[in-house]
Amino acid sequence: MSKKQLQLDSKQTKSKSPPFKYSPPTEDAEDTTKDNFYNQLQTILEETLTDLILLMEDFNAKINPNRTGFEYVITRSPNGETFNEIDYIFISKRWRSSLLDVRTRRGADISSDHYHVSGKCNLRLKRRPKRATRPRPFNVDKLKECNIAAQFQLKLKNRFETLADILNLEEEWANFKDTTIECAKEVIGRRRGSYKERWIQDRTWKLIDERKDAKSRQDQKNETRDHILVEEAYREADLKVKRSCR
Repeated sequence: MSKKQLQLDSKQTKSKSPPFKYSPPTEDAEDTTKDNFYNQLQTILEETLTDLILLMEDFNAKINPNRTGFEYVITRSPNGETFNEIDYIFISKRWRSSLLDVRTRRGADISSDHYHVSGKCNLRLKRRPKRATRPRPFNVDKLKECNIAAQFQLKLKNRFETLADILNLEEEWANFKDTTIECAKEVIGRRRGSYKERWIQDRTWKLIDERKDAKSRQDQKNETRDHILVEEAYREADLKVKRSCR
């Protein structure tokens, strides 16, 4: 068994659950081989920094070679006469109440001499706090237009003239910030799209709107001839959007 293992990180539980893949020695193997295997398995489990450990495997291990009862519902040997209990599902002690309804599915067609062993795991996911919504950036590109820039400056000037003199530095900064934001909302507005889409320019948004219109016309046309025309128009609009995004 190799120490290499896959770490699965759950964003909900903030824990890592490593699945192990191995081939345990059979009951007929030498005691030294079996001891080495389980010692190595124990070492890996102790070195694994995780809250939840789930082991599901054919351990090839018998609790008692002459035991009668539950061994008849786990594994049947190819000769059809020998039955063993060698398939197990293990879970960390802390999470033992989460493992529910472990049973053997004798009727499952899995093309194996083992019966299908299944279990239900009930985990309580940690609730993630909602992140504060980041406001969209202002459309500062509009300030490149002379008339828009002049309108913005005039509105700022008129607002600042109406503000009373404040001696408190923090209140003065708050009034300055709030006034600037309000003027920006009225004159230039915020950029379109989410914060991650802030790189998309206005000309690209116009092409996206044209592509949406072409898509709407494409969905409405049922006749073959008209459908071919609007489909070609949509492909052309889509190509323009992709070129503009480069």
